[in-house]
Amino acid sequence: MFFKEIPAVEFRRFSLAEQSTDENVRIGSIAKLICASLCNEDGSAGITFEQAMTLKAGAMNAIFSQVLIVNGQDNKKKD
Repeated sequence: MFFKEIPAVEFRRFSLAEQSTDENVRIGSIAKLICASLCNEDGSAGITFEQAMTLKAGAMNAIFSQVLIVNGQDNKKKD
């Protein structure tokens, strides 16, 4: 799997989606962030939104964790 850094606006979009009163918007927020970052080796999209929405919980959480790490959003202390 390959991941690319994504613009800050994508994280802002994610944050707003997480706060939405629309349940469907909240449900798809992580999938959209995954779609923005997960890519093929050449940088092209690695997964569609529809595919991301069908990921099992463990896979989605593992991929989401990597998206955060690659984009410096993992909140872990840097040595």
